[in-house]
Amino acid sequence: MPDIVTIGEIQKGHGLKGEVRVLLRGADSEDLNSVDEFNAILSDGSVQTLVLLKLRNQGHKLIMAFENVTDRSAADKLVGAKLTVPASQLPDRSADNYFIGDLVGFGVYSEAGDRIGVVNDVWELPASDVLQVMHDDREVLIPLVDEFVKQIDWEERRLKIFVMEGLLD
Repeated sequence: MPDIVTIGEIQKGHGLKGEVRVLLRGADSEDLNSVDEFNAILSDGSVQTLVLLKLRNQGHKLIMAFENVTDRSAADKLVGAKLTVPASQLPDRSADNYFIGDLVGFGVYSEAGDRIGVVNDVWELPASDVLQVMHDDREVLIPLVDEFVKQIDWEERRLKIFVMEGLLD
């Protein structure tokens, strides 16, 4: 399992007092009970440490307030940032209980061992989560279900998938 976990993405400012709306990425708000500090990876690649003041649920999203983010302008500068935390601050994970963000960066291979690409993102959709894999400079979408994902190798950071006809065409 990775040492750093992406738990969500800041979608937009919320209100006028610097709160932000965060879309969670496979984590639940209960997973964050012991987390006081987040790193925000901004769109320009810089990292900003954010100290949590409060959070509250709003469906599958969270409203979060951070120290030194006191108005809408400051909140809007964080839009698009990925929020990360050290894995050690989150509940224990296992092969059957992990955050979908853990899969970003995994190599993707066919059952025959042919390299297909790398997981670039994981989308949470109503029917199932979907892996966005970059293959030959284009995007391939693979449902994160047992019929397609045959094996997750945490030590090697690799996924073995079933390649149905036409998937890579």
